[in-house]
Amino acid sequence: MNTEIQHTTSTERVFRACVILTLIYITIIFLLPDNKMADYYNFTANQYHIALVMINLPLLVVWYFAFWGYVKLRQYAHAIRKTPEGPYFEKIAVGLSWLAWSLPVTAITQRSLNGIAIYHRNLIATTTIIGN
Repeated sequence: MNTEIQHTTSTERVFRACVILTLIYITIIFLLPDNKMADYYNFTANQYHIALVMINLPLLVVWYFAFWGYVKLRQYAHAIRKTPEGPYFEKIAVGLSWLAWSLPVTAITQRSLNGIAIYHRNLIATTTIIGN
């Protein structure tokens, strides 16, 4: 019973963190300046930012599925921790956690660096390399 409460609490914390990262990402999209492509497509600033959010919605869904998979695999690894396969599933869960956390962190970093590169054109190559 106690481990079930512990799993629920850690699951809630992970998904709360995912929601916070999503809100940070969307906030960054709205705070950063427009790209020159907004003028090319005759978008206003708000239309450009809303289009960016809509384009990035599938990315945000992938984040949630990655976190969900990480939490479920971690719970399963905890449930079978005393079997011969337990330590190996624990290692897979740790690897999946690194993958799940790296998705929003790299996306937020990339979006922030691209915003900086709009003002400093000489940093475009550097931000592209760091982002990829």
